[in-house]
Amino acid sequence: LWYYIDPQGNTQGPFRLTSLFDWRGFFDEDFKVWRMGEIAEQAILVTDAFLMMNMQRALTAEPSIFTFHLDLEHLIRSSF
Repeated sequence: LWYYIDPQGNTQGPFRLTSLFDWRGFFDEDFKVWRMGEIAEQAILVTDAFLMMNMQRALTAEPSIFTFHLDLEHLIRSSF
């Protein structure tokens, strides 16, 4: 869960990073967030948090279904 400081200086949160990702069009390039258990001084750019989220998803994804689908497509295309 993540927090941020709004334009009025108030701490907002906690929010799931996926929720913040859905709101990404509303944030400036220098918008920062920090994790629950950390302090505002440890905040990172929200874009970096999104990159970490995507990397984590890629590392924990189940490749078997996707790989099977690609292999099946390749077999179908090569048999014609």
